[in-house]
Amino acid sequence: MNTSAGTSALLAGSLDVQLDQNYQPNLGDSFTIISAGVVEGVFESVTFPQLTGGEAMAITYASDHVTLTVVPEPASIALALAIAMCAARRRRAFIFRKLQPPN
Repeated sequence: MNTSAGTSALLAGSLDVQLDQNYQPNLGDSFTIISAGVVEGVFESVTFPQLTGGEAMAITYASDHVTLTVVPEPASIALALAIAMCAARRRRAFIFRKLQPPN
């Protein structure tokens, strides 16, 4: 759905996002759902569909449009960051041991 409101759109109330039954968006997909000369306000509550693969939807409000974007789920981001930090720490420890003179 893409709604063009012409000159202005005043947002309020609830937004309940629904996907077609067999549609699964991909990470990074973006949908402009409202476009207007001026967008004011925000939705008081937003309900997103459950996505698979560690993905979620996020809403972005701009002065002239509202966009939904498929993003990594916050828990997935935290897990990826933890793994990267552990890998970096292990690499540093290996390099440090390699640079020490033999006993």
